[in-house]
Amino acid sequence: MPASEPRPNIVLIITDQMRGDCLSVSGHPVVETPNLDMLAARGVNFTSAYSSCPSCIAARASLFTGQRPSTTGRLGYRDGVPWRYTNTLAEVMQRNGYQTHCIGKRHFYPQMLHLGFEAIETYEADQFLQVGRLLTYLRGHGPTWVIFTSDHGEMLGDHHLFRKTYAYEGSARIPLIVCPPPQSAKVHACEAPVVLEDILPTVLDAAGVACPDGVEGRSMVPLLDATPSEAGWRSYVHGEHAACYAADSGMQYLTDGKRKYVWYTQTGREEFFDLEEDRQERHECSGDPARQTELAEWRGRMIRELAARPRDGMSNGEKLIAGVNLPA
Repeated sequence: MPASEPRPNIVLIITDQMRGDCLSVSGHPVVETPNLDMLAARGVNFTSAYSSCPSCIAARASLFTGQRPSTTGRLGYRDGVPWRYTNTLAEVMQRNGYQTHCIGKRHFYPQMLHLGFEAIETYEADQFLQVGRLLTYLRGHGPTWVIFTSDHGEMLGDHHLFRKTYAYEGSARIPLIVCPPPQSAKVHACEAPVVLEDILPTVLDAAGVACPDGVEGRSMVPLLDATPSEAGWRSYVHGEHAACYAADSGMQYLTDGKRKYVWYTQTGREEFFDLEEDRQERHECSGDPARQTELAEWRGRMIRELAARPRDGMSNGEKLIAGVNLPA
């Protein structure tokens, strides 16, 4: 950004375990989120945002490092493992002259690890920090970017399941709103497939700070005023989770927000969903003869994705290899 322009404030709000469909701006029939709707009206609502590894610690590791789960080493839920990451979001911002302050849950380990935050407060200490009041306060305090998201969703009974760790929309899809300073966004809803590791490069881009080496996410800033094709955006995202609630629940998934391919690493079982026609994933299509060409295309994408991780033994570049339970 030009040196004459003031550096913007950046506020990142991360809720815990919030489904991507729980926004009234996205058409939920019951939930009312007027302040988030206002944020989306001023910015961009990313309607195909996903958690790369839909459970607390792994998801937040990707968010704070800008790296995939296979790079952070967090492939599932495992508590009590020290965070030994360098170039976390707060560290990079602090090195570049920003004051960094965290209020609430981080899920770092050890619990009070700062990882670049100059100050940390528990969420019990500041219950007043509500989105509407925060936005009102920020209006008179210089240009401000606000980014709202969650670490993962919650099944809430979908498919007779609850909690997280699944590839299904209730678990894997998350809310994500990027609101730049006034007059900056030309697009207000974006279907581009995005993931949590895109948040770090987005924040750095907004702040005019270069990304450190090793960041695998992409800045979403170009999507604020351009279509995905104009921005040269990716065509799909990849997510995963090691077995958690059942020995055969470990999965890998691919989605572009319109279709979803799921492969279970232990059994080799496949699932395929048409999210345009069936957002609630009630109709599994992998056995449909009319879908076999499309299914093979998505399977091929998964073969190529996992072939880049030969030590995991899930793909030889020609086919998927079942019988693998990855460590969390």
